[in-house]
Amino acid sequence: MSGEVSPNIGKVIDNRFTILSRLGAGGMAVVYLAQDGYRNEQVALKFLQPRMLTDKSILMRFHREYKICARFDHPNIVKLFHFGQADDGAYYCAMEYISGMAIDEILQVEDQIEPSRVNTIMSGVCKALSCFHKENIVHRDLKPANIMIAPLQGGGERVVVMDFGLARDMDATALTRTGAVLGTPYYLSPELAMGEKADLRTDVWQIGVITHELLTGEKAFSGTSLNDVVSGILSGKRKLISVSNPDLSPLWDEIIDRCLE
Repeated sequence: MSGEVSPNIGKVIDNRFTILSRLGAGGMAVVYLAQDGYRNEQVALKFLQPRMLTDKSILMRFHREYKICARFDHPNIVKLFHFGQADDGAYYCAMEYISGMAIDEILQVEDQIEPSRVNTIMSGVCKALSCFHKENIVHRDLKPANIMIAPLQGGGERVVVMDFGLARDMDATALTRTGAVLGTPYYLSPELAMGEKADLRTDVWQIGVITHELLTGEKAFSGTSLNDVVSGILSGKRKLISVSNPDLSPLWDEIIDRCLE
């Protein structure tokens, strides 16, 4: 972790947030659990990695993520409520802390998910996307790691769509260069795989491949190399879930195929 940790455990940020522990990190950001002195509750603080601070496009994307999420107050969308810069120059945003598991973590334990639960999960994701799409916003990076499942008191689960670092307003000026391939390879829609502009259909396509994976425990498009994965995506040839698991209704394949159109 040397060189990537911006705040220290116990440090107070902006006279408000006390860092409690490190929750995780990715290529662009590191996330901490913190106590919010104003709201009197635990929150998650997402800091840009120090090496990203000199990249203007990354800073703009990070701020855009906050502005997009701050528009919404919906149970299936993570709540972001503060954007700031720490004394050491690190940019961060504060969001609700969700105590649960990402879908990719669940799949490591359960291999595949029961159809009724898949229906509940993907219904929650679709409700979140409905909010985005009404505002002409495309997420572009839907994947199991960006969907959290949190248990509710009294039973049931809350589905929360996370990580809007690649989301953009379709009417806004693009911050990414033409031809840039963005996202995780297994979940790249054909247009993203070719470096083309994403639109609202990109999110629908990603819903299809995620649904396939939840039901089967297998990627919709896989291979031994990036080229294999991209070739499969562009060809549209995937193994039917009714073949992978004959107990599943063929209606699931019809639903997935509609998403991948």
